[in-house]
Amino acid sequence: MEVHEKITEIVAMVDSARTMPMSSTAMVNKQQLLVLLDEVRECLPENLRAAEAVLGQREALLVEARGNAEKVVGEARDEHARLVDDHSVTQAARIEADEILRVAHDQAQAIRDDADDYVDAKLARLEVAAQRIVETVRDGREQLQHPTPFDELAHRRNGHELDERADAGGADVVVGDGALADDGDAAGASEEVTVAETKHAP
Repeated sequence: MEVHEKITEIVAMVDSARTMPMSSTAMVNKQQLLVLLDEVRECLPENLRAAEAVLGQREALLVEARGNAEKVVGEARDEHARLVDDHSVTQAARIEADEILRVAHDQAQAIRDDADDYVDAKLARLEVAAQRIVETVRDGREQLQHPTPFDELAHRRNGHELDERADAGGADVVVGDGALADDGDAAGASEEVTVAETKHAP
């Protein structure tokens, strides 16, 4: 599924990101992460359409099950009527006819129950998958919008280093990858954002 592939890319990006010295935070490309999150969000309607397709299949399955059940019951009633109307019918024949009708009703109910169970199980799996995708996207956006104490410490540390270099009269500035560059190079550097690495318990 394309949604799972995009989520795998996001996880791989965070896992392979460069970590800050003496910190559990990592540096990732903000623009690239936002693009991946938007692609995940665009894939969600496909999951909704899949759920609607399952609902449509449910109606078709139920209609087919009802048709089969009615056919079985109809055939049983015809057989029952034939046996009862026969002048040579005996008590054993009546018992057999009643048993045929009972079995037909049981089979019809089993067909309806199996159809409902199949559709409900498939919808449950789709619901769980969609919920996991929504939670993953929400967690990723919340991490981008709420800086952690490590982010603030790294920001102050970088600002302090810039002030020291400015006081020393240097023309170089610090860009996102930690290397020194002049003012022209800094303007072309890719935008990066610090994202706190979240570890989930197994």
